[in-house]
Amino acid sequence: MRDQLSKRALSARLREQIALLVAQENGCTYCVSAHTLRGSRID
Repeated sequence: MRDQLSKRALSARLREQIALLVAQENGCTYCVSAHTLRGSRID
């Protein structure tokens, strides 16, 4: 899935939102923190 998403079919903001959702569903607090930070840096 990551390979397909990296082909720029979706905006960077939407890709990070999806990654954040997946991290939340997986219960990975590290990933939630990382994707929250990365998402906040996207214009």
